[in-house]
Amino acid sequence: MSSTTTIKTNIRLDEALRLAGLGYRVFPLRAFTKVPWQNTHGVHDATTDDAKIRQWWDHAPNANLALATGEGMLVLDIDAYKEGCAFSKEHLAELELQSVDQPRARTPRGGIHLFYRAPEGISLTNSAGKIGKGLDIRSDGGFVVAPPSRFVDRDANIDGVWEWYKDGRVEVAPGELPPCPDWLIDKLKAAQRPEPAKGTEAGQALVEPIKATPERIKRARAYAIEAVTKDPAVQGEAGQSKLLWISRVLVRGLQLPDDAARKILIEDYNPRCDPPWEPHEYHQIDRKIQEARCQPFGKPVGWLLNPGNGVDLVGFGVRPGEDQSGDEESQPPVGPAPFRPFPVEVFPEQIRSYVVACATSIGCDESFVALPMLSGLASAIGNTRKIKIKRAWTEPAIIWAAIIAEPSKYKSPALELALLAIQERGRFFREDHAKAINTWETAHSNWEIQHTAWKQAASKAARSGNDFDDAPEPPERPVCSRTWTDDTTTEALVSKLQENPRGLLMIRDELSGWFNFDRYAGGRGGGDVEKWLRVFGGRELVVDRKTSGTEFVSRASVSIAGGIQPEILRRALAQENRENGLASRLLFAMPPRRQKMWTDSDVDECKERAMLEVFDSLYGLDFEIDSQGNQNPKLVPMNRDAQRLFKKFVNEHGFEQHQRVGDEAAAWGKLEGYAARFALVIHLTRAASKDPTLTNPDMVDEASIEAGVKLVRWFTGEVERVYAALDGDEDDRERRQLDEWVTSKGGSVTAKMLQDSRRKAYPKAAMAEKALNALVEADLGKWEHSKPGAKGGRTSKRFVQHGQKHQG
Repeated sequence: MSSTTTIKTNIRLDEALRLAGLGYRVFPLRAFTKVPWQNTHGVHDATTDDAKIRQWWDHAPNANLALATGEGMLVLDIDAYKEGCAFSKEHLAELELQSVDQPRARTPRGGIHLFYRAPEGISLTNSAGKIGKGLDIRSDGGFVVAPPSRFVDRDANIDGVWEWYKDGRVEVAPGELPPCPDWLIDKLKAAQRPEPAKGTEAGQALVEPIKATPERIKRARAYAIEAVTKDPAVQGEAGQSKLLWISRVLVRGLQLPDDAARKILIEDYNPRCDPPWEPHEYHQIDRKIQEARCQPFGKPVGWLLNPGNGVDLVGFGVRPGEDQSGDEESQPPVGPAPFRPFPVEVFPEQIRSYVVACATSIGCDESFVALPMLSGLASAIGNTRKIKIKRAWTEPAIIWAAIIAEPSKYKSPALELALLAIQERGRFFREDHAKAINTWETAHSNWEIQHTAWKQAASKAARSGNDFDDAPEPPERPVCSRTWTDDTTTEALVSKLQENPRGLLMIRDELSGWFNFDRYAGGRGGGDVEKWLRVFGGRELVVDRKTSGTEFVSRASVSIAGGIQPEILRRALAQENRENGLASRLLFAMPPRRQKMWTDSDVDECKERAMLEVFDSLYGLDFEIDSQGNQNPKLVPMNRDAQRLFKKFVNEHGFEQHQRVGDEAAAWGKLEGYAARFALVIHLTRAASKDPTLTNPDMVDEASIEAGVKLVRWFTGEVERVYAALDGDEDDRERRQLDEWVTSKGGSVTAKMLQDSRRKAYPKAAMAEKALNALVEADLGKWEHSKPGAKGGRTSKRFVQHGQKHQG
């Protein structure tokens, strides 16, 4: 008897290794896209190292393949499918004859990539259409997508692959590629001649962008939001002119790169326009950005860079090789955005001021209090309400949130203060239950005496043939009402939910125990995971017991609030818990580490009392009772403005999700429903807070939807940050932790400061300097040198994060 073993191969990995063996630098792209994979810096990470390449595709087996250009290699990208392409059919036919032995590839849209050895003596840059319409150049700092990558664009109805032409596969080293033909060299030389840009005066240079720092991005977003709020862009009422103005603010006033300006216009400016540009119209936004960059304007370039707030934004140049022009179109920036403060303004005043006071008192980030507060508010509402989006689409008030932090970093005190109302209410229930038990025990003792007397009387009557009374009913043992639990087994959960149909909050200082599903199922953890997935949707939960049969609850409502350490979460969110959907349902916050410091601040009693009153009001919400006496959630619909805003969000969010794959795409999918859940929780909290702007507590309004969308936008940033941190290797994690430490020191340190502060990790100054060099190589900052003072001394150098000043 023989057996056959099938070895699964990865054709993109095989091709990447083949090209690397010839000397070409390669790196991965997100599956079905032309966007660099989330855990790389794109072309800056391109390599010929077999081990690194295998590691990439082990982590992302479906990743597309990119080939870095430059270093003696040039690729001519002919977009033959574009209308007006400089190459007519006759030109293309002639080129086909000239290129029979030419290394070349076909793109999914019908374009052609021709591979050449770069000519000497000509300065080459990546360009699109500069040497002719539909003719793009990929050289130093650029890349092209390589076969056998696949591209999918549902909107454009494209699903195809890059493929080598017959006999056109690259088989030689970069230095052995054929030279550029004379006609192409002539075009490249002509393109070098300086010409005035369209819309500019002769000799006037285009506005050059500078690297986008977090501070400048924050200010740019504020400008965009304020501009459209004060003067809405309305179709038919100079909307295009207003778009051009704000584009000038971003690319001229703040000198943002195009990709950063585009992101702000789409995420912050566009949603407030009437109507907003749809995704297929975003090319109009791109056009306005280019107009703003090229056309002269009455204000000096960079007029908004120095607002007088003490932050110096001038002088940080564009990162070398910043241009990552890719195949057919420029690529968005890679890597997660920096941590942004939690938007506490979404909460009504009573909750917002309490969250801020707690965080200040503890000395922790506000998200440490805000996330469990969200889960606590949701659990107070529980099964009594659902938001109605459509007849067949409702969302419950269930929120699963987790704080990610190292041990002893304020997770527990933050949880305790955030969930004070839930735990206080639970304590009152336990005290009432203790009193009820005392009363019941007395009644039960009396019943036992009565029952004994009844049995004697009944026995005597039976012997005499007389009738006797029914047995006395025993007193019903009181059930302890609960607001929270820390028991993660679904068997115990069903019993508690039967007694508390409103729902519960699961509180775990360490969520690691919740992730250990196998412990409760004899190694078969999948069953428990499946049940928890049903709990997330507020659906029926059924448990089969060996002794007592089947038990169930019709609507299992359990929100989650807890904390977890990064390394434990990395193990918990292994491939299984990503594939089964558990990871995508969890909301994370992972703010930068903070040094512990004493604070005299405390939580004001009035703020605490106001917060407790809000929770009391939410716990006062009751079920809707149907004609059969069943308890059902009351559906809360959206008003017309809220529906319009939510529809716009769904379209924009769906477009963003379409650009993502794998874990990020799964998380984006759940965040869509979370926007409605957030809106419901915020809306009912506003009603409980007696918000004067709320006109109808029984109908979700536009302000509540805006709050829900704002929360989702914040969590999308955390999704990117958390997955990037979890998926990185040990070096990535060390760099991130060191970068956060530098931030805690004001963004500017010397190697000696690092050695003195963390001597166990860096016992020698050379080791500390090497660690800071790694941050420079990762483009997280740069070295700045100080000249000797008036009294002499040695030149010193200091690592300074981008966007920070030299501190002394």
